[in-house]
Amino acid sequence: MASILILTLAACAGTSGPRAQQQPTQSSRAADENVALAQQYIQDGQYEVALGRLQHALSLDPRSANAHTMMGLLNERIGRDQQAGVSYRRATELQPDRGDIANNYGTWLCKHGQERESLRWFERAIEDPFYRSPDSALANAGACARRTGDLPAAEEYLRRALEANGRNPRVLQELALIQYEKGDYMRARAFVQRREASGPPDGEVLDLAARIEDRLGDRDAAHRYRSRLASEFPEFRPSTPGN
Repeated sequence: MASILILTLAACAGTSGPRAQQQPTQSSRAADENVALAQQYIQDGQYEVALGRLQHALSLDPRSANAHTMMGLLNERIGRDQQAGVSYRRATELQPDRGDIANNYGTWLCKHGQERESLRWFERAIEDPFYRSPDSALANAGACARRTGDLPAAEEYLRRALEANGRNPRVLQELALIQYEKGDYMRARAFVQRREASGPPDGEVLDLAARIEDRLGDRDAAHRYRSRLASEFPEFRPSTPGN
């Protein structure tokens, strides 16, 4: 599961209640400026420079949930997964009602074998009325519920995500995979086709599409998908069972 960071730099950083509004201090504003710079450096792959900016941000405002969240992302990027979890958790302690922060921590938990605990955080993200991307948290919850084997719950989360954003590629892909696992190959094919229409497919989509066509007995279609997979993603190795 890919971690999707949707971070809105908030003036109310450091609150512990339900979105208590506080006037930003000079230090908190400066901290957020450093977080914004760090985010750009991370996107550019300049991780050491980003680390320096985040350390400075935290020296200016140790209670900046934005800084702790971005530190979690950076730690994930450089392979410090446990430190990432500590940073994400600290951000939730500082701003427990922010959906983006809850979603990021839930994503980390799911990636590290704590799927059932992660669902609690995705639910918290979904409950935030100010969260701009509830379909992201719903998609993550659906993917994580599928990993626990609870396909009905997974499908419910994903259908809610689809209602929020009918062209979310991640949601369409997860729904295709669930239908495949249920043995409903025609519906799986339909979701793959919708996924392809939503944007260029990745290796996982092409591999799943080929397996669906195998089950439906369309060898030509399966061959076309596998040819594309070999041509467009030569390094691809499936992360899901091939049967």
